[in-house]
Amino acid sequence: MPQPLARAAKVGTRLPLVLVGASLALLLAAWIVATQPFAAPDEASHYLRALTVANGQLLGPKMRYPPVPGMTLTELAFVQGDTRGVLVPSRLSPPGVLCAGGNTDSRPSRGCIEATPTGDYFPPPYLLPALALEVSSDATSGLWLGRIASAVPCFAFIVLAFILLWELDCWSIVGLMLAVSPMVLFVGSILNPNGLEIAASLAFAAAVLRIARAPARAHRWVWVVLVISGAVTVLSWQVGPVFAIGDLLLGMALIGRDGLRALQTASGRMVRLAGVALLAACGFWLWYSRASGVSHTQFGVSPVLASLHEGLVQLESVLRDAVGRFGALTVHLPAWACWSWWLAVVAVVAVAAWLGNRRERVVIGSVMVTAFAFPVLAYAWFQRHSGFGMQGRYVLPVLMLIPLAAGEVIYRHRSRLVSSRTARLTLPVGIALIAAFQAYAWWFDARNAAGAPGTIRVWAHATWSPPLGWIAWTLAPALGAGALLAVAALQAGGHVRRQAPPEMLRQ
Repeated sequence: MPQPLARAAKVGTRLPLVLVGASLALLLAAWIVATQPFAAPDEASHYLRALTVANGQLLGPKMRYPPVPGMTLTELAFVQGDTRGVLVPSRLSPPGVLCAGGNTDSRPSRGCIEATPTGDYFPPPYLLPALALEVSSDATSGLWLGRIASAVPCFAFIVLAFILLWELDCWSIVGLMLAVSPMVLFVGSILNPNGLEIAASLAFAAAVLRIARAPARAHRWVWVVLVISGAVTVLSWQVGPVFAIGDLLLGMALIGRDGLRALQTASGRMVRLAGVALLAACGFWLWYSRASGVSHTQFGVSPVLASLHEGLVQLESVLRDAVGRFGALTVHLPAWACWSWWLAVVAVVAVAAWLGNRRERVVIGSVMVTAFAFPVLAYAWFQRHSGFGMQGRYVLPVLMLIPLAAGEVIYRHRSRLVSSRTARLTLPVGIALIAAFQAYAWWFDARNAAGAPGTIRVWAHATWSPPLGWIAWTLAPALGAGALLAVAALQAGGHVRRQAPPEMLRQ
């Protein structure tokens, strides 16, 4: 085939992927400003943790965390284990945080020591925000720049996940689209470690699935992404190694025994190098956990039945959290919206179970049982001893495996769907509904942040506005949803397949 036409065909296959990337960039940018400064969960504490790193310290001095109205003794005792002090210049002090002496009226111009209950958290998520704080003139600008710096690697990892799984048409990313719920974008847009952990885990799982698709033909760049995203997953939060192991087990289950042999034969050296790198990351995780004391959660299963019942009670809230609970976890998407998203996940799982072979059905069932059991057991045996409830963002890396596993099985058997007119119509309609849902979730949160929860026109009744105003930022998610709608239109028209059949791409 003539080279110009071949190049044009390759561009055509990448257009939907470019549109997905543009959509993610626009949506994530809009999410950054959809929450008032320091109104996200524990954002002042994470801001101070980033400031510790900006001061050139891995850990600040241990100190007592002051009692907070409404905090129980159990909760206070738990946060004491993570509390560290940080020297905060007056201009960078977050609102509402007192000096160690408890008095802001006599704050010296050079600043004072403030306590943060996240003072010993793993440092990687705070490295870029720390650089942003270095060039900030005050706390508000520091927070905005810190959010941007925190969102950049999240965006990069999410886009990498789409690049890894993209194969000519949207059947290859159907599970990934459902894995990236509005909550994933919200957590990636605020200053906190969970955003990086979730995004890196998503990219790591995608790299594992990409290798599992063709064990004997895994490119070197895929292994590089696997190592980087895996290491970041491990080192972003206290439970990082557990999530990385879960991703690896999913890939091994889907690849099967013969696939593992083929992988060892074709890429044995890369497997060993990746294994050494990930083990090194786990070694650093273990050293830092012991040196900092961050892994101080109490373990206890007794009373067994009562603790399991408490974990089950938490599950409904966790599942709704995983779709959308914004602001200071006080802005809840309506129940119908959350369960609609999960209904779509269940539908994808049902299709995968229908298409898949016996082993793949076992894998999907095992993933579902594990994903739903994990938050129950984690709360029953660990989290309840802290006094705090289980939040969806804590377990999103596990819950995301459900649509990812189901979507992968669907992709493997897509030939049975491509010939069905109903299936060819269902996929673009589903993408269009996801686009509308993402825009709706942002608007629902933005109107609460603006102080106008009962209005449609946020910009006309806002009591608070972000930089550039609401009109500009309302356009961003609208354009982001529009980009996804364009992807749906391309898929509905069969544009990609007609432009670039697989044999054309090999020329």
